[in-house]
Amino acid sequence: MLGSAFVDPAGFLLFGPRVGAELGGERWTVGASARVFHWGLLSRALFLEEEWSFAFSYGVALRGRYYLQPAQRGLHLGVAAELLRTNVELPAERTVARSFYGVPHIEAGYGLPFSSFYVDGSVSAGYAFQLAARIDDLPGGSSVQLYEVVDESNVYAAAALDLGLRF
Repeated sequence: MLGSAFVDPAGFLLFGPRVGAELGGERWTVGASARVFHWGLLSRALFLEEEWSFAFSYGVALRGRYYLQPAQRGLHLGVAAELLRTNVELPAERTVARSFYGVPHIEAGYGLPFSSFYVDGSVSAGYAFQLAARIDDLPGGSSVQLYEVVDESNVYAAAALDLGLRF
């Protein structure tokens, strides 16, 4: 059995950096990861308007991959599902929009081994389904009735650059 642990620093530019682990055989693997969504620059550009800000927002994901070459290297194809929780605050009104998304997606990528280290670039596409959403008042707020929940379900695409260590 082969395993690895990885970080995705490119997430700072996209939908938040990730950390994760992957286990499997020569070609088939399963993995899990977690991301800090509100640290991503693209997250901020797509989800925030001028006076809005993120509170702690995160995602957790499971994935399965098939590597076309042995030893978990080279071209790979896979499927994944992520649960994403976002908290967008409007500080002036003392309100927060809380949303929960399911994001199934397919992915393709290529892994380059460097002894026990590796670099793996991948792209993915899918759809982000809004599973639940609500607007709450923050402490001191009383404006929740002025806002309504908007379904932000949409097509999803991303890229990742995993830097990892095999064990």
